[in-house]
Amino acid sequence: MTMKLNLITKGRVAVLLSALVLIAASPALATHIETFGATADCAGFTVDASVIFRAYPIVVPEAFVAYNVVLSQGGVPLQTRTGQVTIVPAFPTVSLAGLWDGDLCGDYTVDGTVVLTTPAYPQDNGDVRNTRTFSVAFNCDCPVQDACHFTPGYWKNHPENWPMTSFSLGGVAYNQAQLIAIIRRPVRGDATVILAHHLIAAMLNVANGASDDIQDAIDDGNALLAMYPLGSNPADPARSQALAIKNLLAAYNEMGCPDGCDKALPLDGDDATSSWGDLKAIYR
Repeated sequence: MTMKLNLITKGRVAVLLSALVLIAASPALATHIETFGATADCAGFTVDASVIFRAYPIVVPEAFVAYNVVLSQGGVPLQTRTGQVTIVPAFPTVSLAGLWDGDLCGDYTVDGTVVLTTPAYPQDNGDVRNTRTFSVAFNCDCPVQDACHFTPGYWKNHPENWPMTSFSLGGVAYNQAQLIAIIRRPVRGDATVILAHHLIAAMLNVANGASDDIQDAIDDGNALLAMYPLGSNPADPARSQALAIKNLLAAYNEMGCPDGCDKALPLDGDDATSSWGDLKAIYR
């Protein structure tokens, strides 16, 4: 009876030891990534992870975290970031980050793989690896491209392309038909009329998406027309002031299209109003 009991006891111990070996070798007790998070945006990417180190039967002194991150657009890989860092039980967290080259514009996807590797020990069959993956999609705003600059002649001939059909000049509200009539109005030496021609064109150009660095001249032109209404034909110094503002507006309106601009509108042969034509009109 005693011998049988000893055999049973030894058998139970053997089973218990086998269970302990299985537990020790299970993934839950191997060194592994415990928490994991990743982000990506127009500037770059970040990865944060914490690692649980093996404590039995041998304490793992260090582990290696390697990463491979790919930035793609439309399924086409554009940029890749790779690297590896070493972590130890005393500092079991890791933060990875990378920046993209250049400015991004449009829709992108970032796909990443992070691999935790611990050195091989006799009880392991080669290096132990623990892998996490992530995928993040995001959009980056594209720079607003300046539209083309058009002359009074263009806007006179293409009312269908006006970005706005009513606005004020010198504090007086006009509809599109009235504004076109002003552009068609003969100058007859009146500086307020030629100023109004280019003021209308400049305001339409800005509203259409052209650069707004002419806004100060637009404000000055409207202020002058508020003091000297359209058709008032002021003498100097107001006349010279009106012509100086007109010159700024005309230079802006005649800039044409920026390099690479895809916002050009069709031109007809008589769309352009030349500065020389303006000059002759003033003295008619």
